[in-house]
Amino acid sequence: DAYPLACTSITPTTQAAWVSAPVAVTLMPGVVPMVSFVLRPAGGVSGDVDFLFLAASPAAKVFPSLVLGQTSTVTFTVTNIGPATTGVLAASLTGTGANQFEIGTNNCGVALAPNGTCTIQATFAPTLAGATKPASVQLVGTPGGTLPITLSGTGVQPAVLALAPATQNFGTVGVGKSSPLVTYTVTNAGGTTTAPVTVTSSDAAFAVSGSTCTDALPQSGTCQVKVAFVPTAIAAKMATLTATAGTVTTTATVTGNGIAAPALTLTPSALDLGTVIVNEQKQMPFMLKNVGGFTLTGFTAYMGGMNGNGPFIIDDRICSMASLAPGATCPVNVTFQPDPSNTGLNTPVSATVLISAGGTNPASVMGTVSGIETWPLAPNPSSIDYGSVKVGTSSSSTVRFTNVASKPVGPLTVTVSPAVFTITSNQCNGNFQWAPGGFCDVVVSYTPTAAMVSVGGVSVAGIPNVTVGVHLHGVGTP
Repeated sequence: DAYPLACTSITPTTQAAWVSAPVAVTLMPGVVPMVSFVLRPAGGVSGDVDFLFLAASPAAKVFPSLVLGQTSTVTFTVTNIGPATTGVLAASLTGTGANQFEIGTNNCGVALAPNGTCTIQATFAPTLAGATKPASVQLVGTPGGTLPITLSGTGVQPAVLALAPATQNFGTVGVGKSSPLVTYTVTNAGGTTTAPVTVTSSDAAFAVSGSTCTDALPQSGTCQVKVAFVPTAIAAKMATLTATAGTVTTTATVTGNGIAAPALTLTPSALDLGTVIVNEQKQMPFMLKNVGGFTLTGFTAYMGGMNGNGPFIIDDRICSMASLAPGATCPVNVTFQPDPSNTGLNTPVSATVLISAGGTNPASVMGTVSGIETWPLAPNPSSIDYGSVKVGTSSSSTVRFTNVASKPVGPLTVTVSPAVFTITSNQCNGNFQWAPGGFCDVVVSYTPTAAMVSVGGVSVAGIPNVTVGVHLHGVGTP
């Protein structure tokens, strides 16, 4: 019932010389023998510096990814697990990546008794992006051996903002107007997520709107804002757009020139052409002036009112073919030509004028034109009230018609109605033409035939096509 005993050879570590000696083992039936061996270097505990007494907790450290310029520190506890006191421990950083680490507080520069402990700190302080090359903290004691504590980590580029376009000239914009919107893009060109992003302008004339830059940006993430130049004063402007994410900022330069907005004036704003006789005409100009800061082109004119443009004709051909520089003027002629079909006397007429410049800098201005239409024959009086006249009797009045035109009028035809009114003397009938300033008289009688109110009129027609009337009124009494 004997169990075989097999002994396995032990290969000594480098520089170790192990003592070999007979080992006596007593074998008992049915019992598996347990044999313990304590191996010591030849010559005692000080005989071999490679005999390791030391252990670290943690045994190695993988640091979390860290932004360049930041640091992270870990504390290692070192224990003497050997049978004897170590020599004084010496600490150093080794490896091709050692320049990315630092040794911090070190309490291990002493000899450790068996089961004794000490602490040492290692700090990851990356200056290069990417995973570190091999590195370790080495603790060496004689005796005690060499204890390597492996260190590793990854350095990442910090968040870096870029703002494009870096420069922008918004050009010339009128005060109170707005330039076209320009879209700016903010990009995180760094290696880590930013803080929430905002974009601001150093001058309110460069207005920021439509921003999607409110949240944090991941690596290579983007957001946009829109910017317009809205000058409030006549001045050249330069300002800075700033994108901010925590302590990270970037800027862009914006410029623009605020000038007087496109604008026109009419002088006078209300053009009165006075009294003009039918079949004659009168022309007067508005003076159109560019009072803005832009050269204006593409002029058009519109005239109208409740009854269209009536007896007025506008001629904008001079301005319509011109470009009007700031401060320059040009005439816009208006012709007043009374309508001969109008049978009224001294009739006021008016119309509205709208003049506009087109192109990229539109502007417009409004004005009014007015005048009085009259006729070549001016009656005096223009109306006759016979008052009360006894039925069967007559009352007469004389009307003088004067040619107030600059041309002869006639021949003339004079008529009267109703029958209670009659012409008893007429110098105006016939083929005679009345020269300017000439006149003729017509005597009109009222002979009521009943007790009633009578209303009528005298009408004079002639060549050219003019008509003028005189209002008649009378009351027949018993």
